[in-house]
Amino acid sequence: GIGCEGGGGNGEGEPNSEGNGENDINNDITDPCIRYNVEQILSRDCKNELTKFVNEIFDNNKEFDLVLTSLPFANNSSMAAYTVTEVPLIDVLRTSIKFNTNVLSGATQEYITTVIFHEFTHAWINHFYTSPHTNAEQHNMMTNSPRFSALVEALLEMFGGPNGTLSYQDAVDLAWGGNTDSIAFNNLPSTERNRILQRIQDFKTGVSGTPCQ
Repeated sequence: GIGCEGGGGNGEGEPNSEGNGENDINNDITDPCIRYNVEQILSRDCKNELTKFVNEIFDNNKEFDLVLTSLPFANNSSMAAYTVTEVPLIDVLRTSIKFNTNVLSGATQEYITTVIFHEFTHAWINHFYTSPHTNAEQHNMMTNSPRFSALVEALLEMFGGPNGTLSYQDAVDLAWGGNTDSIAFNNLPSTERNRILQRIQDFKTGVSGTPCQ
């Protein structure tokens, strides 16, 4: 099962994401699988850097809001999600993450969780840097060692360990998801790129990984 403390956890940590007015993380996701994975990521027993960033910056902080929603993107978009940090309104900086149900509804929990962490990394960059602004530039930043390692470690915390569903190599391969336009990815040998793309597709389509229930 998905959860922290070695990947085989039962996901019983108390989530921080009810959007009940007591905090500034609003989980308005209607898709049950995406919502469940967000709740498990934000549970208080998760110690990875990305979960800690989201909880520490947005939870109980009146200056920063995080709004999470799910919907079918228009025009058959293949984009799984996107993140926007809006111009401050009344001294509140709002970050919105929208998840594409057309892409994610049939995906595995490992793939969905990778997309969530990827978007959290966009929010991280938006929070700490005034630039870069383009997706490609941010993806180049994501594939720098500290941020890439943070994503790998986050995935292993959720799904690794002796009872987990992800090996270290699987976590590394999934971490490239969404970053295939980066300089670092395109510097890999073509055989390695093709292998990684196939593994990402395996987790996206359910050939590997944990289906939503």
